[in-house]
Amino acid sequence: NDFKKWGYKESLIQYERTWDVPEMFLNIAAQLKLKHPDVRIHRQVPGQMAPIHVDTFSSHPAILEDPTLDVSKLRRFIIQLSDWDWGHYWSFGNNTWTQWRAGDVAYFESRDVPHSTANAGKSIRYTMAVTGWMSDETIELVEGNYTEVSI
Repeated sequence: NDFKKWGYKESLIQYERTWDVPEMFLNIAAQLKLKHPDVRIHRQVPGQMAPIHVDTFSSHPAILEDPTLDVSKLRRFIIQLSDWDWGHYWSFGNNTWTQWRAGDVAYFESRDVPHSTANAGKSIRYTMAVTGWMSDETIELVEGNYTEVSI
């Protein structure tokens, strides 16, 4: 594990995840029109972090079932479930994301762009990660430069 090699303490790494997602959030995820979506909630308490990494998608249920699947169109969307608070941040490459509002969505090439998160604040950060294969509708949504999607 690179994180241990770099000197990170295991107790501080990561966040808590659950696949027990409320129906309301599943309906939001469905608007992305991904094929074989994997939807999970991330809960990051103060003091936790996810060190810089790129995604391999090795835990996606479809990949676990069939490791020969083509991951070239597999993408992850990050949906903020709580408003930004002091000490919460995401980094994507050399950019930092702060001051988001619940409902804001980030989309980036997470297999190629190093990214990390941290909660150095005083409140819990909740995020939904939606991972799946891009459909034509998903590509249209991403390339359409939409600033708002109604649910």
